[in-house]
Amino acid sequence: MSIDAMAMKMSRHVEQANRALDALHGELSLVSFGGDARSVEHANRWIARIIDSGVDRHPGNPVIRHIAEDLKRDYLRKITAWSAMLRRRPDAD
Repeated sequence: MSIDAMAMKMSRHVEQANRALDALHGELSLVSFGGDARSVEHANRWIARIIDSGVDRHPGNPVIRHIAEDLKRDYLRKITAWSAMLRRRPDAD
């Protein structure tokens, strides 16, 4: 494969990844959770399902697959941090 063909293929993968991420944004913004462990676990499973469904629509795109794994880790970290903050609030009961 020529360098031009590889560059065009990578460009298509990146464009496809951008569209897929834009589509995920709305769905991911609807996930909610509380400070309890069960709520956090549920939110993380929900996030993973949403992201995986976006990846499954583009099975041949390695860019999307790589970004998806990073997104799942990032959301897990953020949800865990927010949950810890919620538990520390005096009105968390």
